[in-house]
Amino acid sequence: MSPPQATEFAPAERAAEAVLDSQRDFLESLLGQGPLLDSVSEVLAILNEHRQVVYCNRRLLELLETSLEDVLGKRPGEVLGCIHSDESPGGCGTTESCRECGAVQAILKAQTGQQAVKECRILTHSGSALDLRVWATPMMSDGREFTVFAAADISHEKRREALERIFFHDILNTAGNVFSASQLLQARDVEDPGPILDIIEKASGQLVDEIQSHRLLLSAESGTLEAGAETLSTLNVMGKVKLQYENSTLGQSRSITIDPDSSSATFQSDPVLLARVLGNLVKNALEATEKGGRVTLASRPQEGAMVFSVNNPAVMDRSTQLQVFQRSFSTKGPGRGIGTFSVKLLTEQYLGGEVWFESGGPEG
Repeated sequence: MSPPQATEFAPAERAAEAVLDSQRDFLESLLGQGPLLDSVSEVLAILNEHRQVVYCNRRLLELLETSLEDVLGKRPGEVLGCIHSDESPGGCGTTESCRECGAVQAILKAQTGQQAVKECRILTHSGSALDLRVWATPMMSDGREFTVFAAADISHEKRREALERIFFHDILNTAGNVFSASQLLQARDVEDPGPILDIIEKASGQLVDEIQSHRLLLSAESGTLEAGAETLSTLNVMGKVKLQYENSTLGQSRSITIDPDSSSATFQSDPVLLARVLGNLVKNALEATEKGGRVTLASRPQEGAMVFSVNNPAVMDRSTQLQVFQRSFSTKGPGRGIGTFSVKLLTEQYLGGEVWFESGGPEG
């Protein structure tokens, strides 16, 4: 076994190579060459007491286009390419972020003798996002302890939840506002139709924006999105985002300002994608701000790049901070959470930038 290592959650120690080979040989003799495991449609692996893969089914190997030798001794997050799996010497399960991982939680519970089922969200090094349902079941044979670990892709469920949320809640409510305003407009006693027309214009604009936002995300996730480049002005970009969201329902009860010390400069980027990124950040900031509060946009040059920031007074709790960019994670319920994920996806995969956050008092 490897010597003790520091960890912020699960034990970091691993079995020696000779022990791994012995465990693999034992499972092959117990289960045969794989017919039983290969009959399972989900990804399935058998883990040792150190959460390392010692056996798996063909489904996992085909998905990763690899061999058992390549995954032997690795932990689930390392096999799937989780962005946190190499952040510490101990690997998968040993970082602070791993405390919120459903996969590690399920495995640790199974090691106490209880079967566990959890949902797991993983951001990978390739930039993709995995939504998984995982099962961890304790297995004892000939005095040896193992964990049967299975995972199923539930991305379709999460996408359906998001679509239902967008179309049956956000878009339906906005469409209802358009319909109500149009009925008022038809009333014979309306002397000045201007305010009603203004409501219809803003609401219909929100409808188009919601639909375009989801279409953009689908294109980005499928890899069919193409980013362009135009010469843009920092103040002009922030001004357009400010104007768009201060006229929204959230913005009407909160103020949006541009930091007067912001850099006034030109730079190259895709105007549509950048506006979407900043818009999602502003929308999230508005949602986290009490009525009467303020959201501040700013820009500054840094090491040959342009940094945009969106600030609001609220502070995220630590659990939220550890999960903020994961797809499908949200503190606001099912069908949410794609806003911050899309910010990371668009910025880092299409705009060639980086996105991060800081959260603490009194800065917010």
